[in-house]
Amino acid sequence: MMTIVLTLPPEVEIILQNRAYHQGQDIAIVASELLQQILLTQNGKNERSQPSKLKMAALSAIDDYLPGSDLLVFESLDGEDFQSL
Repeated sequence: MMTIVLTLPPEVEIILQNRAYHQGQDIAIVASELLQQILLTQNGKNERSQPSKLKMAALSAIDDYLPGSDLLVFESLDGEDFQSL
């Protein structure tokens, strides 16, 4: 187990105090649980979600490359000299 000392901005301290009060728990316990939850979630996301993010990005780009899309509007100019137009 590790003990750390944190300096929090006043607005974050108020949020943490309110959360601890509403949960009826000690502020240190609430802070520890929040930190654990964030770190464990982020660690899992970094390892598992990268392929998922890439897949979602690829799927969302499909419409951009369909015939008639705005992305391909200049496709007919490929290979033409712009100065002579």
